[in-house]
Amino acid sequence: MHTTLSFLLGWVAVASAGSFRPRAVNSLDEAATAEAHRRDNGATRAFSNVQIKTSDGKCLFVDKLSGDFRANLTPVQVAACGSTDGQGWDIITQGTHISGNNVMLVVSTLTQACLNFDGRRAAGNQVLLFSCGGRADGGGAVTDSQIFAFDGSAGPLTLKPRNQAGSCLTVKGNALDIAACASGNAAQSFTLGGPVAGGDSSNANTGTTASGEAIESSRSNPEATSTRCAGRTRTVTARGQKATTESLKITLKAKGSKTRKTRASAAPTIVAPNDLGAAAPSNTVTKEAVPSASTIEPAESSEVIVSSEAAESVATTSANTAAAGATPPVGTTKSGKLTRSGKRFRPKTTKATKTTGVAQATDTAQATDNAETTNTNTDASSAISSSAPASAFTSSTPPAANTDSANASSASSASSSSPATTPSADGNGGIPTANPTTPVPVSRAGGTLNPSAAAEAHKRDATATRTFANVEIRAPNGQCLSVDPTAGDFRQNLIPVAMVACSGAPNEKWDVIERGVHNQPGRIPAAIVVSALMQGCVSFDGRRGAGDTVTVFSCGGRADGSGGTNSGQQFPFIGQLSFAFAPLSEGNRTCVLDGTDGRLTSGPCPTDGAQLFSVFP
Repeated sequence: MHTTLSFLLGWVAVASAGSFRPRAVNSLDEAATAEAHRRDNGATRAFSNVQIKTSDGKCLFVDKLSGDFRANLTPVQVAACGSTDGQGWDIITQGTHISGNNVMLVVSTLTQACLNFDGRRAAGNQVLLFSCGGRADGGGAVTDSQIFAFDGSAGPLTLKPRNQAGSCLTVKGNALDIAACASGNAAQSFTLGGPVAGGDSSNANTGTTASGEAIESSRSNPEATSTRCAGRTRTVTARGQKATTESLKITLKAKGSKTRKTRASAAPTIVAPNDLGAAAPSNTVTKEAVPSASTIEPAESSEVIVSSEAAESVATTSANTAAAGATPPVGTTKSGKLTRSGKRFRPKTTKATKTTGVAQATDTAQATDNAETTNTNTDASSAISSSAPASAFTSSTPPAANTDSANASSASSASSSSPATTPSADGNGGIPTANPTTPVPVSRAGGTLNPSAAAEAHKRDATATRTFANVEIRAPNGQCLSVDPTAGDFRQNLIPVAMVACSGAPNEKWDVIERGVHNQPGRIPAAIVVSALMQGCVSFDGRRGAGDTVTVFSCGGRADGSGGTNSGQQFPFIGQLSFAFAPLSEGNRTCVLDGTDGRLTSGPCPTDGAQLFSVFP
């Protein structure tokens, strides 16, 4: 008896001194668990599969066997980041189990259970994970015990449950508990940290590694394939399989802003039009259809038509079409490999059979260059709010001088009389790795680059806030986005955004800008993605022909570089390493996607993670 008692006392001492709570069950009832914790695939996830870090740099985690038979009542524990499974969390701002403004659900990526405060339980056992909606079997809708205040930032932030005013979740020992909110209490301060370094396996959720790579656990997806790119390994799931993040329907309130989010079903709140030509997301806005033609340049107005009877104005400018030298070789992608069609990215020239007064196309080098629309009410440039501050990830420090990679500013003094030189293309499949500063043949509609016009169209914004500078951006298929500075028109507009095997070439470097001359965010925090090589913006124009809707175009949406902010170039962004290219102009109906011909395209926003791009700093 004495021996048995001594053993039990010793076990209790070890358990209490250990880092984690003992497991409550040996296994789960898988059917009951799946029913209790259905993943809300239609939810808006501001962050997906990220760590939640304490003030001392540790991470919150959950052990799915530490609760009951269906993974309810699991405690939220604290451990060194990367040392355990279950450290991934989704921050949901809209969905089946949430209501209200400036609030969030904190959901375990591993179990899909919600962080929950229940004051009826015994002290020390009130902060647990429970089925979202508050019913053990998963049949609940919305409960205040799972809704926490959220300002849209990554923190530092406090976790204040709606059902317990004045109280904050607090780290006590190696678990979360509750206490009265106290300003400056480090135990109540949390940060939405980096992506999880080892994918949580339940529900086939995809996360990101510390370097920003998407990674899916092989336990949940045995058919996932691994590819290596620039020395890093990444697991890529087949399209159609589940992944963590949905098409972004972000309507978050930026920190410090007085605007509020709206439901996805409500009337769109984007005031700025899609200056590149797609219909603005407002039921008071109309645009007449434009015939698809690969030579149509985007409409470049900073205004929006508010009536179908608004005056039409079309102005065309003759392009510089001096035929100097042979056209670039065809049949290779940016990585030097044949495309599926065996041709270089050279969209077919189409002659429009009719026009609508918005844009006009021809089969020559001429294209609509200034197809302005008319606003009878409000200038869009005044409708875009600049009051919202940049996110917590923002740094106002400009990038080092070498991040420009021979940007357009170096071409400002270039002229057609300069000695002809060929930019270096060694090891890049014949694609120039420096921005040309002399006339060279270009692909779009034939002709020759005009360096002075290109420099004017693509001025580097030295005042911009670059959240990320000179980084790789990888498509869902694991390839790097790349730009060929000679694949556009005479001033480097309408360049296809290629996807290539990552090589570290300057063509694969991008800046993510949260605030600047061409990005004055409105109600939705947004960013523009700019080529560090030639300073053009990734742009969406729904009027263009199928397969040619996503190009690099002058930031601001006007071909000559005089545009302001263009909603076809803005994407919801709050500083995360993984995000969807969902143009604000489209109201989450359309996303930029990886195409099958080696370049970016567009289509309806998926819900399986196929629209997620990753930043690699």
